[in-house]
Amino acid sequence: MTIAIFGASGPTGKVLVRQALDQGHNVTAFVRSPETFSFTHAALRPVKADALVASTFEEHLQGHHAVLSALGVGQSFGSTTIYSESGRNIVEAMRKHGVGRFICLTSGGVEDGDPAFGLVYKLVFKRLFRKPYNDMKMLEAYLQSVKDIAWSIVRPTQLTDAPPTGTYRVSPRYAPAGGVQISRGDLAQFMLAQIDSQEWVHKTPTLAY
Repeated sequence: MTIAIFGASGPTGKVLVRQALDQGHNVTAFVRSPETFSFTHAALRPVKADALVASTFEEHLQGHHAVLSALGVGQSFGSTTIYSESGRNIVEAMRKHGVGRFICLTSGGVEDGDPAFGLVYKLVFKRLFRKPYNDMKMLEAYLQSVKDIAWSIVRPTQLTDAPPTGTYRVSPRYAPAGGVQISRGDLAQFMLAQIDSQEWVHKTPTLAY
């Protein structure tokens, strides 16, 4: 398949690109600085783009089967629109070119009542990341209103750089009980598996070991 990956130069995006190429996909990698993007592959096409500026990428989505977004803020606590604004831009561009599958990321614990996360998380980390979480919620609320695109919002728990195991748990809403981590390798594996799967369409799968 021919797929587009936003955030391809980030820590999760790089893993997505590698795995997608290994699986035989043709990949358009949207990056802000192609000159620093070190991947080279016959099936890879880096494109300079900004997900917050639709005109920089929308024409490049023609002929694609799916769009995956690994966009995020990392460890930043500040205000952002990277989730909500990029999500709207991507969906509108997909509509223009008839691309029907969208797989993006928010985070485990984005819902305030998730029982899998303890008191320290709720009192400390959730407050620190309040602004990014608010933007994630805006993206999720927007996608819940989108009926003509087969979207999936993947919610990873704490990300690690460990290699993929192929063994993890997936819960339809809250994080799996006792699960606090997932590797980027396993996250990428799950995201790519959703391209031609209907199991998690219009749902919010949450991943953890």
